[in-house]
Amino acid sequence: MEKIIYASSAAKLDSDVYAGGGTDDTEALQELLDLAPKLGHLRLIMDGAALVTGLKMHSNTTIECLNRDCGFFLADGSDCSVIENADRDYFERKTKNIALIGGTYNHNAKGQRHHCPVDDPSLCFGGPYNAALDMGDNRLVIAMEFYGVENFLMRDLVIRNQRTWGLIVCNFKHVTIEGCRFDLPEKMYAKNQDGFHFWGPGQFLTIRDVGGRVGDDFMNIGPDEHDQKSDITDVLIDGVMLDEADQAIRMLSRGTGRLDRVTVRNVTGTYHGIGFYINQWFPPDYGNFGNIVFENIDLRPKQPTYNPDCPFLFQLGGNIESMTFKNIYHHRPEYRYNLFRVGYPYADQSYPISKDNKPHIQTLLIDGVHIEEYDGSTAENDYILIRCPIENLIVRDVDVIRGSGVAPVGRMIKTLEGCEIGTLLVDRVYAQKMGEFIRADEGSIERLIVKNVIADEFANEFVVSSDGVIKCGQ
Repeated sequence: MEKIIYASSAAKLDSDVYAGGGTDDTEALQELLDLAPKLGHLRLIMDGAALVTGLKMHSNTTIECLNRDCGFFLADGSDCSVIENADRDYFERKTKNIALIGGTYNHNAKGQRHHCPVDDPSLCFGGPYNAALDMGDNRLVIAMEFYGVENFLMRDLVIRNQRTWGLIVCNFKHVTIEGCRFDLPEKMYAKNQDGFHFWGPGQFLTIRDVGGRVGDDFMNIGPDEHDQKSDITDVLIDGVMLDEADQAIRMLSRGTGRLDRVTVRNVTGTYHGIGFYINQWFPPDYGNFGNIVFENIDLRPKQPTYNPDCPFLFQLGGNIESMTFKNIYHHRPEYRYNLFRVGYPYADQSYPISKDNKPHIQTLLIDGVHIEEYDGSTAENDYILIRCPIENLIVRDVDVIRGSGVAPVGRMIKTLEGCEIGTLLVDRVYAQKMGEFIRADEGSIERLIVKNVIADEFANEFVVSSDGVIKCGQ
């Protein structure tokens, strides 16, 4: 038998990837996919659109759609993923050499339940190991699911109208996602319509040139969100274009699971209130973050969806070894946003932080911030809020450009109660029309070093503090 098979040889393909309808082709297509173990390798060419109730892929299988009008539409009431791997496993990678190329995978959000009951507890949201995430005997209805995979490729396809998450990949090695997009015309308020989710253990994740609209996190990298112990390391995210996403990228480490060696660069587009979460989210622990780098970020804030009182670009908290932000742009914003909120570990910001056990950051480097504001309504802002211990904070290459109609207001750095900075280095700054650059009348800064500063038309001194708060070093 041929190892390259056209779907039209067995299926009707009389559906529509946008409107649905037609003949249920599930049985015919599943019979073709089940040939993979017998043949050793299978390439299924989707040369049309199929109505399905959920399909399973085996190792050494490629599904290739001829164009974006080819693919799959999930039938009403299926309450499952469009496609998943047949040998799913949280601990062993049983599925290898999977590729999904081209086409549209329509989850038909309005036709599915948000969550549904299952008999197997391992299929519940979060699995049997995570009471905080479990939904009893229910699980989220997710568009695409792959658990225990190695050598996974997804390229040039569209995930459309996901009911909850668009894609979950858990327990993986060597995952590449390129040129994929989320279309969400059936967007619902606060219904977990996320984009990409990744759970550990995982290593070697590459994501390039992706984008689109989602109703929650565009991407979530949560190594131990599921089991509180797994790691994810060696991650490259290069090229993300958001189309009014509610949230950009979340990084979550909540237990001993480590997130390390991560680079995120070239992120553009628009977002509503929540940019990048880097924290553990769930109390009471502080997670395990290694070295994480963000570079070339130009996201434009829109009206907040969920948190109108404290919208932000970056919010981070927890135990962090090293975090770098390079070339961050805040270009003529329409709304007031904090650029950095540092020391916020939990979803519930009122949850108490023990004085004897605080989240801790070893090194935080903010290297290149360009702020351009011409509307005075956005200028009275605290760009960097800090309320946790940081051993070394380096802020350099900062430009604040403001139009003639802006009064001298706002601050670049504001310390809050709980802030304990060992060394703060501020270098190479040109700032116009601010109230002050640093307000440190709460918390403490042991050693402050300020070099190469031009402060133009400030209302107050460059640094404002209470007596005895700051000890200046050379």
